[in-house]
Amino acid sequence: MSNKIPMVGKRFGRLVVLEEAGRLGSFLAFNCQCDCGNTVVVRGPSLRSKNTTSCGCLQKEVVGNLNKTHGMCQSTEYRIWSNMLSRCTNPNVGCYERYGGKGITVSEDWKAFEQFYADMGERPKGKTLDRIDSDGPYSKENCRWATIAEQNRNTRRTQLVTYDGRTMCLKDWAEELQMPYKTLHKRIRVQKWPVEKAMTTPLRSINQSPFSLARAR
Repeated sequence: MSNKIPMVGKRFGRLVVLEEAGRLGSFLAFNCQCDCGNTVVVRGPSLRSKNTTSCGCLQKEVVGNLNKTHGMCQSTEYRIWSNMLSRCTNPNVGCYERYGGKGITVSEDWKAFEQFYADMGERPKGKTLDRIDSDGPYSKENCRWATIAEQNRNTRRTQLVTYDGRTMCLKDWAEELQMPYKTLHKRIRVQKWPVEKAMTTPLRSINQSPFSLARAR
């Protein structure tokens, strides 16, 4: 029995599914007709999650309307917000496959520039918008202004560690704890210590050998 979800003829926002269009990566894609008259190929998960609901015309309308209301259409923050929204919702954008096409979404409240700016504020010099969890959405809880070095740490290869209600990569934890990165990595990744033990166990003084420690006892 097939587990394929019926899609042809269904409506998703402004898009109506016309036919299957083969696979894009590991997902089945569909040829869709937009209410504006354009056709576009969209992956099934992007349609079902309602992350993509038009050929890109809806995003252009939203941006156009906001241009008239907040007076920040020439600002850096507005450009960053617009690019974020476009790569997650517009299948005609070249980088869409790495964002919206892979299920990266924008939270509903951030689809309004005013809320994005209220949450993030002005972009600090030398920093850009970064998702803390690179598999997670663009949202207040999952985004920060970060330097290129911070973003390079935060790749899919970087394993995050949660301690005391906060989640960061090992290098950031090592810096905050003023502990050598190799020591923290060995405790957690090699010796498999519980995170709390690894974070709170004091370092042995480098001036004390095991023999001097034994004599001190």
